[in-house]
Amino acid sequence: MTPNQMPLSALVVLKDTGLPSGGFFKLARRAPHKRPGDGMELWILEIRQLTNHHSDR
Repeated sequence: MTPNQMPLSALVVLKDTGLPSGGFFKLARRAPHKRPGDGMELWILEIRQLTNHHSDR
């Protein structure tokens, strides 16, 4: 699994919105992860990756 495929920790969310903080998006977009997409698309893909990653265990 390459760094841009490894799940980030998207389990920590803001209490008021249920979405990750801006720090999540900054981390996701910088090296070595370099995730593409807008905020919501990035968040949905991340949740899918986390689900797949943890369902294999």
